[in-house]
Amino acid sequence: MKNIVIISSYANTEEKLDILKNYILQIKKSKYDILLISRLPVPPNIIELVNYCIYDKENFLLPIEKSPVTWFADDEEYINLYSYRHGYILTKNISIGLNFAKSLGYTNFIFSDYDTVITDEGVHMFKSIYDILQNTNKKIFVFKLNNQLYNKYNIIYRTIFFAGNIDFYLNNIRVVKSYDEWCTVAPYAHSTETIETLFVTMARPILSNVHEELTPIESYFKNSKFDVCHIFDTGYSIVYNLENKNKPLFFTLTKKGYHELNINNKLVISRYYNDNEILKYKFNINESDITVELKCNDKIVVSKKVNIYSIEDYKNLAVRDKIK
Repeated sequence: MKNIVIISSYANTEEKLDILKNYILQIKKSKYDILLISRLPVPPNIIELVNYCIYDKENFLLPIEKSPVTWFADDEEYINLYSYRHGYILTKNISIGLNFAKSLGYTNFIFSDYDTVITDEGVHMFKSIYDILQNTNKKIFVFKLNNQLYNKYNIIYRTIFFAGNIDFYLNNIRVVKSYDEWCTVAPYAHSTETIETLFVTMARPILSNVHEELTPIESYFKNSKFDVCHIFDTGYSIVYNLENKNKPLFFTLTKKGYHELNINNKLVISRYYNDNEILKYKFNINESDITVELKCNDKIVVSKKVNIYSIEDYKNLAVRDKIK
C-alpha cells in the first residue's frame, strides 16, 4: 500500500509561504510522500521539500450565477452566503491530484489545504487515518459538522482536510475536470449548496463506506490549526438585510479566542468564542459612514465602513431575511 499527502496551495505572501513550508516540514516527519498542487509558482526551496509539484496557473473567481449558496439559519432568520470564489478550482485540484497519484501507483490519500499549522502529535494521527482506510470497509474519511450550516441534510463535510482510497473515491465521488463541466454537469450547475454540502449529496449512496469523524478537527489533530489564512472571511462579514437594508447584519464564524465587536467605536460584543461559533449582530446605518471593527485576541481581523449607499455593494455577497 502506498500512501500520499496532497496539499492544495495558494500561498501568495511570504507569511503564507512560511506556513506552507512549516506544514510540509511537519508532514515529512511522517515519511509520507507529498504532492503539492499550487496555483502560483513555488520557490525552489519549497519544491525541494516535496516529492512532486504541479503548477496550474488557472485561478479565477466563479460568477454568482455559477456558484453555490451556503445556508445559515436559526429559528429567527436565514443567511445566504454566495460562495462565488474557488469552488471549481478546489474540485479541479482534487481531480488533478488523485489522477496523478493513481498514475504513480498510490493507494490512499490525504488531501488538505496548505494553511495548516500541525503539531507533532497531529502528524502522528495521519497513520490512524490511513489505518482506517486500509483495514476497514471505510474508504472515505471526512470530518462531519452537525447544525453548523443549514441545508436539506443539516450536515456538512469539511473539505479543508479529508482522505480516502484513490480508486474508490474516483469511482464514486464526481470530481470535475474543467470549468465547462462545472457549469453544465449536475450537481454543480446552479446548485444551492457549497462544495462541502455537495460531498454530503454524493456520499449518501456509499454512506456505509464513509467514516464520518465527529471529533472537531482541531481536537482530533491535537491542538493543530486549520484554515489559518482564512480565519475571518471579510467579504461576508457585512450581510445585506432584505427585510430592512438600513439595518444590516454583522456575521462571521469565530475562531477560538476573545472577540470584541465595535460599531462606530462603541463596544457591542465582548466575549470568548470557540471555533466555528456564529457571531452575528444587527446594527443601524445612515448616510454617514459607520465603522465596523472586529478584534480577535486584540488583533483587528475585520475593519469596514458602510452606509446606506455602499450597503448595496454587499447584496451580491450575502443576504439575510426573516424566517416567514
